[in-house]
Amino acid sequence: MAVLPVNQPHFIRSNQKDEYYLGSLRSCASDVFQIFAGARRWLEWRKEVELLVELAYFSLTTFAGFQTLGEEYVNIVQVDSSGRRVPSRGRRAALIVLHTCVPYLLDRGLVRLELHLQTASEGFRPQDTRWLPARSRFSQRLQSAVSRLSDQQRKALLQAIYLLRQVVSFLHRLHLGIFYLNGSYYHIAKRFTSISYKFLAGSPSPQLPLYTVFGRTTALDSDALRPPLLLGVHHGMVQHKSRMSSLPGDVPAPTTNLLATLRLG
Repeated sequence: MAVLPVNQPHFIRSNQKDEYYLGSLRSCASDVFQIFAGARRWLEWRKEVELLVELAYFSLTTFAGFQTLGEEYVNIVQVDSSGRRVPSRGRRAALIVLHTCVPYLLDRGLVRLELHLQTASEGFRPQDTRWLPARSRFSQRLQSAVSRLSDQQRKALLQAIYLLRQVVSFLHRLHLGIFYLNGSYYHIAKRFTSISYKFLAGSPSPQLPLYTVFGRTTALDSDALRPPLLLGVHHGMVQHKSRMSSLPGDVPAPTTNLLATLRLG
Protein backbone atom coordinates (compact mmCIF):
# COMPACT_ATOMS: atom_id res chain seq x y z
CA MET A 1 0.00 0.00 0.00
CA ALA A 2 1.40 3.41 -1.00
CA VAL A 3 2.45 5.80 1.76
CA LEU A 4 2.15 9.45 0.71
CA PRO A 5 2.48 12.82 2.48
CA VAL A 6 -0.62 14.45 3.93
CA ASN A 7 -1.54 18.05 3.22
CA GLN A 8 -3.66 20.61 5.07
CA PRO A 9 -7.19 19.61 3.95
CA HIS A 10 -6.79 16.12 5.40
CA PHE A 11 -5.48 17.45 8.72
CA ILE A 12 -8.42 19.85 9.03
CA ARG A 13 -11.08 17.32 8.06
CA SER A 14 -9.65 14.76 10.44
CA ASN A 15 -9.64 17.26 13.30
CA GLN A 16 -13.19 18.38 12.51
CA LYS A 17 -14.44 14.80 12.55
CA ASP A 18 -12.73 14.09 15.89
CA GLU A 19 -14.15 17.28 17.40
CA TYR A 20 -17.63 16.33 16.19
CA TYR A 21 -17.52 12.95 17.93
CA LEU A 22 -15.82 14.38 21.01
CA GLY A 23 -18.59 16.97 21.24
CA SER A 24 -21.20 14.21 21.17
CA LEU A 25 -19.35 12.23 23.85
CA ARG A 26 -18.98 15.33 26.05
CA SER A 27 -22.69 16.03 25.74
CA CYS A 28 -23.63 12.45 26.69
CA ALA A 29 -21.20 12.40 29.62
CA SER A 30 -22.53 15.73 30.87
CA ASP A 31 -26.12 14.49 30.72
CA VAL A 32 -25.24 11.33 32.66
CA PHE A 33 -23.27 13.30 35.25
CA GLN A 34 -26.14 15.75 35.79
CA ILE A 35 -28.61 12.91 36.25
CA PHE A 36 -26.58 11.32 39.05
CA ALA A 37 -24.87 14.36 40.61
CA GLY A 38 -27.06 17.32 39.70
CA ALA A 39 -26.50 20.49 37.71
CA ARG A 40 -24.64 22.26 40.52
CA ARG A 41 -22.01 19.54 40.75
CA TRP A 42 -21.74 19.46 36.97
CA LEU A 43 -20.94 23.18 36.87
CA GLU A 44 -18.18 22.56 39.39
CA TRP A 45 -16.72 19.49 37.66
CA ARG A 46 -17.53 20.25 34.03
CA LYS A 47 -13.89 20.69 32.98
CA GLU A 48 -12.90 17.43 34.68
CA VAL A 49 -15.71 15.53 32.96
CA GLU A 50 -14.61 16.85 29.56
CA LEU A 51 -11.00 15.93 30.35
CA LEU A 52 -11.99 12.36 31.23
CA VAL A 53 -13.95 12.08 27.98
CA GLU A 54 -10.94 13.21 25.94
CA LEU A 55 -8.60 10.90 27.82
CA ALA A 56 -10.94 7.95 27.26
CA TYR A 57 -11.34 8.75 23.55
CA PHE A 58 -7.62 9.07 22.82
CA SER A 59 -6.67 6.18 25.09
CA LEU A 60 -9.01 3.83 23.22
CA THR A 61 -7.73 5.04 19.84
CA THR A 62 -4.27 6.66 19.77
CA PHE A 63 -2.75 4.98 22.83
CA ALA A 64 -4.17 1.57 21.88
CA GLY A 65 -2.57 1.87 18.44
CA PHE A 66 -5.74 2.51 16.43
CA GLN A 67 -6.78 5.41 14.24
CA THR A 68 -9.13 8.01 15.66
CA LEU A 69 -12.45 8.37 13.89
CA GLY A 70 -11.17 11.49 12.16
CA GLU A 71 -7.99 9.77 11.00
CA GLU A 72 -9.99 6.83 9.75
CA TYR A 73 -12.33 9.19 7.88
CA VAL A 74 -9.52 10.55 5.70
CA ASN A 75 -7.39 7.36 5.77
CA ILE A 76 -4.29 8.72 7.47
CA VAL A 77 -2.08 7.10 10.12
CA GLN A 78 0.36 8.48 12.66
CA VAL A 79 4.09 8.01 12.08
CA ASP A 80 7.14 9.01 14.09
CA SER A 81 9.95 11.34 13.01
CA SER A 82 11.36 8.70 10.64
CA GLY A 83 8.13 8.76 8.63
CA ARG A 84 8.15 4.96 8.36
CA ARG A 85 7.26 3.60 11.79
CA VAL A 86 4.24 3.87 14.03
CA PRO A 87 5.02 6.01 17.12
CA SER A 88 6.03 4.07 20.20
CA ARG A 89 3.59 3.62 23.07
CA GLY A 90 5.55 6.07 25.21
CA ARG A 91 5.45 8.73 22.51
CA ARG A 92 1.72 8.22 22.01
CA ALA A 93 1.18 8.54 25.76
CA ALA A 94 3.19 11.77 25.79
CA LEU A 95 1.08 13.06 22.91
CA ILE A 96 -2.16 12.40 24.79
CA VAL A 97 -0.86 14.06 27.97
CA LEU A 98 0.38 17.14 26.12
CA HIS A 99 -2.78 17.42 24.06
CA THR A 100 -5.30 16.98 26.90
CA CYS A 101 -3.81 17.27 30.39
CA VAL A 102 -1.35 20.13 29.93
CA PRO A 103 -3.93 22.63 28.57
CA TYR A 104 -6.35 21.62 31.34
CA LEU A 105 -3.75 22.02 34.10
CA LEU A 106 -2.54 25.35 32.72
CA ASP A 107 -6.05 26.77 32.40
CA ARG A 108 -7.19 25.39 35.76
CA GLY A 109 -4.09 26.65 37.56
CA LEU A 110 -4.32 30.14 36.10
CA VAL A 111 -8.05 30.41 36.82
CA ARG A 112 -7.58 29.26 40.40
CA LEU A 113 -4.65 31.61 41.03
CA GLU A 114 -6.55 34.49 39.45
CA LEU A 115 -9.61 33.84 41.62
CA HIS A 116 -7.51 33.74 44.79
CA LEU A 117 -5.75 36.97 43.84
CA GLN A 118 -8.99 38.78 43.02
CA THR A 119 -10.65 37.54 46.21
CA ALA A 120 -7.72 38.67 48.37
CA SER A 121 -7.55 42.04 46.58
CA GLU A 122 -11.24 42.70 47.15
CA GLY A 123 -10.91 41.99 50.86
CA PHE A 124 -13.19 38.95 51.09
CA ARG A 125 -12.35 35.89 53.09
CA PRO A 126 -12.31 32.62 51.09
CA GLN A 127 -15.04 31.02 53.22
CA ASP A 128 -17.41 33.82 52.17
CA THR A 129 -16.93 33.01 48.46
CA ARG A 130 -18.26 29.53 47.84
CA TRP A 131 -17.58 29.78 44.14
CA LEU A 132 -13.87 29.89 44.87
CA PRO A 133 -12.46 26.40 44.21
CA ALA A 134 -10.72 24.97 47.27
CA ARG A 135 -10.92 21.20 46.94
CA SER A 136 -7.32 20.27 47.66
CA ARG A 137 -4.37 20.91 49.93
CA PHE A 138 -2.65 22.62 47.03
CA SER A 139 -5.50 25.11 46.79
CA GLN A 140 -5.34 25.77 50.51
CA ARG A 141 -1.59 26.34 50.37
CA LEU A 142 -2.03 28.62 47.37
CA GLN A 143 -4.68 30.56 49.24
CA SER A 144 -2.36 30.95 52.24
CA ALA A 145 0.52 32.10 50.03
CA VAL A 146 -1.65 34.67 48.25
CA SER A 147 -2.90 36.08 51.56
CA ARG A 148 0.69 36.91 52.54
CA LEU A 149 1.30 38.99 49.41
CA SER A 150 1.00 42.76 49.33
CA ASP A 151 -1.56 44.53 47.15
CA GLN A 152 1.15 45.62 44.74
CA GLN A 153 2.42 42.06 44.36
CA ARG A 154 -1.11 40.77 43.73
CA LYS A 155 -1.69 43.36 41.02
CA ALA A 156 1.63 42.45 39.42
CA LEU A 157 0.68 38.75 39.43
CA LEU A 158 -2.71 39.52 37.88
CA GLN A 159 -0.97 41.47 35.12
CA ALA A 160 1.46 38.60 34.62
CA ILE A 161 -1.43 36.13 34.28
CA TYR A 162 -3.08 38.36 31.68
CA LEU A 163 0.21 38.65 29.78
CA LEU A 164 0.72 34.88 29.91
CA ARG A 165 -2.73 34.30 28.43
CA GLN A 166 -1.93 36.70 25.59
CA VAL A 167 1.40 34.99 24.93
CA VAL A 168 -0.23 31.54 24.85
CA SER A 169 -2.91 32.83 22.46
CA PHE A 170 -0.28 34.39 20.18
CA LEU A 171 1.82 31.22 20.16
CA HIS A 172 -1.26 29.21 19.23
CA ARG A 173 -2.00 31.55 16.30
CA LEU A 174 1.65 31.48 15.25
CA HIS A 175 1.73 27.68 15.31
CA LEU A 176 -1.49 27.54 13.29
CA GLY A 177 -0.03 29.98 10.78
CA ILE A 178 3.09 27.82 10.42
CA PHE A 179 0.83 24.82 9.82
CA TYR A 180 -1.00 26.56 6.96
CA LEU A 181 2.35 27.56 5.44
CA ASN A 182 4.01 24.12 5.43
CA GLY A 183 1.30 21.67 6.59
CA SER A 184 3.43 19.69 9.04
CA TYR A 185 1.77 19.71 12.48
CA TYR A 186 -1.80 20.81 13.19
CA HIS A 187 -1.48 20.45 16.99
CA ILE A 188 1.34 21.77 19.14
CA ALA A 189 1.49 18.45 21.00
CA LYS A 190 2.31 16.63 17.76
CA ARG A 191 5.11 19.08 17.05
CA PHE A 192 6.67 18.43 20.48
CA THR A 193 6.42 14.67 20.04
CA SER A 194 7.40 14.74 16.32
CA ILE A 195 4.31 12.76 15.33
CA SER A 196 3.12 13.36 11.80
CA TYR A 197 0.79 11.59 9.37
CA LYS A 198 0.99 9.55 6.20
CA PHE A 199 -1.77 8.98 3.67
CA LEU A 200 -2.47 5.32 2.94
CA ALA A 201 -5.00 5.14 0.12
CA GLY A 202 -5.39 6.84 -3.23
CA SER A 203 -3.81 10.20 -3.90
CA PRO A 204 -3.94 13.20 -1.60
CA SER A 205 -5.69 16.33 -2.75
CA PRO A 206 -3.49 18.90 -4.52
CA GLN A 207 -1.92 21.60 -2.37
CA LEU A 208 -4.19 24.62 -2.26
CA PRO A 209 -2.45 28.03 -2.53
CA LEU A 210 -5.23 29.59 -0.45
CA TYR A 211 -3.76 28.03 2.70
CA THR A 212 -0.63 30.16 2.34
CA VAL A 213 -2.79 33.27 2.74
CA PHE A 214 -4.44 31.66 5.78
CA GLY A 215 -1.03 30.98 7.33
CA ARG A 216 0.10 34.57 7.03
CA THR A 217 -3.11 36.16 8.26
CA THR A 218 -3.61 33.69 11.12
CA ALA A 219 -0.12 34.22 12.50
CA LEU A 220 -0.24 38.02 12.30
CA ASP A 221 -3.87 39.05 12.77
CA SER A 222 -5.99 37.79 15.68
CA ASP A 223 -9.21 38.95 13.95
CA ALA A 224 -8.40 37.32 10.61
CA LEU A 225 -10.88 34.94 9.04
CA ARG A 226 -10.28 31.47 10.44
CA PRO A 227 -10.06 28.53 8.00
CA PRO A 228 -12.53 26.40 10.04
CA LEU A 229 -15.11 29.16 9.62
CA LEU A 230 -14.54 29.26 5.89
CA LEU A 231 -14.77 25.48 5.72
CA GLY A 232 -18.09 25.70 7.54
CA VAL A 233 -19.42 28.09 4.88
CA HIS A 234 -17.99 25.81 2.21
CA HIS A 235 -19.79 22.87 3.82
CA GLY A 236 -23.09 24.71 3.58
CA MET A 237 -22.47 25.40 -0.11
CA VAL A 238 -21.79 21.73 -0.78
CA GLN A 239 -24.98 20.69 1.03
CA HIS A 240 -27.05 23.19 -0.94
CA LYS A 241 -25.49 22.12 -4.21
CA SER A 242 -26.07 18.42 -3.67
CA ARG A 243 -29.52 18.97 -2.04
CA MET A 244 -28.72 16.27 0.47
CA SER A 245 -29.19 16.52 4.23
CA SER A 246 -26.39 15.51 6.57
CA LEU A 247 -25.74 15.32 10.28
CA PRO A 248 -24.77 18.56 12.08
CA GLY A 249 -21.03 18.85 12.28
CA ASP A 250 -20.42 16.52 9.36
CA VAL A 251 -17.53 17.44 7.10
CA PRO A 252 -17.27 17.38 3.31
CA ALA A 253 -15.74 14.45 1.50
CA PRO A 254 -12.00 14.61 0.79
CA THR A 255 -12.63 14.95 -2.96
CA THR A 256 -14.46 18.27 -2.58
CA ASN A 257 -12.63 21.14 -4.29
CA LEU A 258 -12.68 24.17 -1.98
CA LEU A 259 -11.57 26.75 -4.54
CA ALA A 260 -14.00 25.54 -7.18
CA THR A 261 -16.91 25.75 -4.76
CA LEU A 262 -15.93 29.26 -3.69
CA ARG A 263 -15.82 30.34 -7.32
CA LEU A 264 -19.29 28.91 -7.88
CA GLY A 265 -20.55 30.92 -4.88
